Amino acid sequence: MFTSQIDPRGLFTFPEADLPIVVKHGCERVIGKVSSTAMCLASPVWKKFIKPPFGHLGPARTEVAEIESFKAAALGGQESDTIGESQLDFQDDNSEALPLLLRIAHFQFVTVTSTLTYHMLLSIAVLVDQYDCVELVHPWIRIWVANENVESLKPDQESWLFIAWVFGSEEVFQTLATSLVRSTDLQNKPKLMNSTMPPSIIESIFEVLKQEISKILEVPYNLAEKLQSMFMRRKLTTQESGHHYSTPETECHENEQDCDDLFYGSLMLNLTWAHLWPKKRADEIHISAKALAEELTELRISHLTADGWSHESCPPKTHIKYGISNILATNPPTPVLDSHILHIKTQHKRLNPSYEVPLLDKNPSSIITQA
Repeated sequence: MFTSQIDPRGLFTFPEADLPIVVKHGCERVIGKVSSTAMCLASPVWKKFIKPPFGHLGPARTEVAEIESFKAAALGGQESDTIGESQLDFQDDNSEALPLLLRIAHFQFVTVTSTLTYHMLLSIAVLVDQYDCVELVHPWIRIWVANENVESLKPDQESWLFIAWVFGSEEVFQTLATSLVRSTDLQNKPKLMNSTMPPSIIESIFEVLKQEISKILEVPYNLAEKLQSMFMRRKLTTQESGHHYSTPETECHENEQDCDDLFYGSLMLNLTWAHLWPKKRADEIHISAKALAEELTELRISHLTADGWSHESCPPKTHIKYGISNILATNPPTPVLDSHILHIKTQHKRLNPSYEVPLLDKNPSSIITQA
């Protein structure tokens, strides 16, 4: 944080400056001054603001200046407290992250910090993306994200997805996106949707999450349907023939119908108690896939014990545990889209010019190397 003793104008004013800028620092509107030459070299977006490609009709104007002038005209020409025609407006930008980029742009490298908090790094990523200047931070980016594999998986730091997307960290992006598939839940969706994120990634994560929850729910539901179906077939056969099967159709190792029946009844009671019966759709489950899996594997299902023989290892008893374990043993489908991969690889190329950006093949899961 910048202390109140520091004149905020000094944070946004540089030697050899010729272009005023307007910044919102705290509650104060601050006028600074930058070098138009340095700004043009640092960012193509800044360059377009300063030197519009179609020439000037007067002094350099920003899009914001034009909008403000239009608003003023609509209000009868009242232009008080609007930015000037030859000023750049940074009032919507983070006033703690912006000075860092401006220092780099003006070659004040000694004052550039080597450590950033998560929130500062995210703010830098937002500005770098907004002003299309990832090359500007090239000398510092590997230092800033040195511990990215650990930091990106910490709670409440999901916007590492955006940081990785901007700075070309494909492994971090893939790992975090896949992790969120099983660790997040529908109740967390509004928070993630309102966070700083790459386009379409949150929608994709929750689409894959629904698929994972559906697969997990299928384990107890399919078993319940199978036990119910076998029970009904036994009943129908008994009614038609007047006697029971000598070798009844069961899931039990010992062909004990009572084993299946007890398990089925206990399963239904436990699913009902867990609010998972009657059957639920994936979009009705408000806990994470991981929490759902744990809840189902910890169900206390009763088993038959008769004549000194325990039926604890019968398939109905072990089916849910092993079925869900098999699902969790494999990674879920990736929520990362081709558009994400292409953007990340392009950013990586900009930071590493010798790197060849792969082209996406017709098969979405495959990548071919650019010739």
